[in-house]
Amino acid sequence: AEDTLTLTATSSFEPGTSDMFKATTNASQYFGLELSGLATGSGGAGDTVEFDLDVENLGNGKDSVIIEVTSDHGWPLIDPPTPTQGVGPFATLDILIKVEIPAGTPEGTKDTVTVIVTSQGDPTAKDTLHLVVTVGPAYAFSITGPSGTVGDPGEAILYTPVTIQNVGDAADHALIEWNSSLGWVIDGPTSPTDELPSGGSDDFDFTVNIPGDAVIGSEDVLTIVVASQTDPVIEDTLIITTLVGREYGVEVTGPAGTATLIGSTVTYPVTIMNTGNVEDDFANEVTSSMGWSFSGEPEALETIGAGASKTFNIKLDVPGDASLDDIDTLTIISTSQETRGLPDTLKIITRVKQHHYEVYVSGPTSGLGVPGEEMEYFVSVQNFGSITDTYDLTASSSRGWTVTGLPASTPPLAPNGGRGYDVVLMIDANASPGDVDTLVIVAASQADAETADTLKILTTVDDQTAVEDDDYILPGQFALAQNYPNPFNMETLISFSLARSAEIELSIYDVLGRKMRTLVAGYLPAGEHTLGWDGVDQHGSEVASGVYFYRLTGGAAALTRKMVLLK
Repeated sequence: AEDTLTLTATSSFEPGTSDMFKATTNASQYFGLELSGLATGSGGAGDTVEFDLDVENLGNGKDSVIIEVTSDHGWPLIDPPTPTQGVGPFATLDILIKVEIPAGTPEGTKDTVTVIVTSQGDPTAKDTLHLVVTVGPAYAFSITGPSGTVGDPGEAILYTPVTIQNVGDAADHALIEWNSSLGWVIDGPTSPTDELPSGGSDDFDFTVNIPGDAVIGSEDVLTIVVASQTDPVIEDTLIITTLVGREYGVEVTGPAGTATLIGSTVTYPVTIMNTGNVEDDFANEVTSSMGWSFSGEPEALETIGAGASKTFNIKLDVPGDASLDDIDTLTIISTSQETRGLPDTLKIITRVKQHHYEVYVSGPTSGLGVPGEEMEYFVSVQNFGSITDTYDLTASSSRGWTVTGLPASTPPLAPNGGRGYDVVLMIDANASPGDVDTLVIVAASQADAETADTLKILTTVDDQTAVEDDDYILPGQFALAQNYPNPFNMETLISFSLARSAEIELSIYDVLGRKMRTLVAGYLPAGEHTLGWDGVDQHGSEVASGVYFYRLTGGAAALTRKMVLLK
């Protein structure tokens, strides 16, 4: 399928001045799989070791996954996964591998279990994961610490703390190795470390000595690898990047402006961002060309961290004696104090008009249907202006599918009044699974040509089986966010979103795959959700510092993210 995007820019002050850009997009289906999960496990002779793995469909269409599992030693596989399973586009399939260690197997014996997943749509799209099963206690360490900073030639940069935790089953010593990509001198701890109990951790210092002749702009990557002295096969790595030289810059962003009424107050969110790589002070100046009063502006001097930003809601007061068609330019200038130059400027245009015109079109943003199906979307048009207005309505399908139910215009709508419509999109009977249509609905004011609003509804085509499958979740709306803060000290927030109401589970796991706590398990409505974790396991005990995983599952979909607890 082929779609053409047309973008037209027209001057609001000189409507005859415009330019147009067209871009053509061709749709095609592609395939890809990614297999991930904790790849190490341990147990005694006669035990069963479980591996919870994820298969992510990287393709843009529903696919069937062929799963092959083999053991080098021929150890039994308990309840092996179904050889072929379906997974939606950009969704994740959860598979559980259970390996039985035969009775009488000597301690220290290792078996490698190979898991191969292959796309049925494209047999060349496959991924492999090797699982290592150890008879006896597991030995492993994790390492966390700073990600890096900026320094000058000749400077010694101290990175602390670098935390090493024993995440194995028994007391052990950690082996530490490190390497500087540029061959710089690195001062670090003695290896091996003192013995750490299971779950115990210790903090260490690393000093990166930048040579006096280091080149400005050069970058060193310090790689620190930690492993068990007893069983050094399993490693964890920390990467610390040191950049030579300091960079300064500032960027001011905000809206282009608006039209408003005499005597009104308009609020403009303005963001000042430090685009440099070090903390800096920025001198700020705000002026109104008409001499109108304003508030909420940045301080004359603002301190902003490297790569960070601050947002200010500047309120501009349009005086009661302003004239129709008065135009004010609000100018915001921000300058780095380190360089005393390279300022950035934002200009916001405010135009005075007799009435305030504003329209809002609301409704769903996505849907899922099958070829030949009528998709009914309830769409609302609301007048948020200060005067009664009538709105011209248009609806268009990017694929040329038939759209009904929307009149050419609304009746006159009073301020804060609205009207709803059942808009019907007929999916073409010859549409293919994976096709996506964009239904564009526009409401334009008849009284003010500059006032309009647009609603876009994405309709994804699937087969009948996929629509009736309660385990199918609309791609792109089953999402798991990174916890905040991270790293954290005992308390953190986890946010996720559901495309529709579903039975879900959100649980916490340690690096060995053991479930520490279930935060929620049950039926939740569609929308955004946020839950907190207080660093306590299901028995009410505080867990140790270290790396943990949180996993969201819903039907056939699953998502996993990593977080770090530092006490």
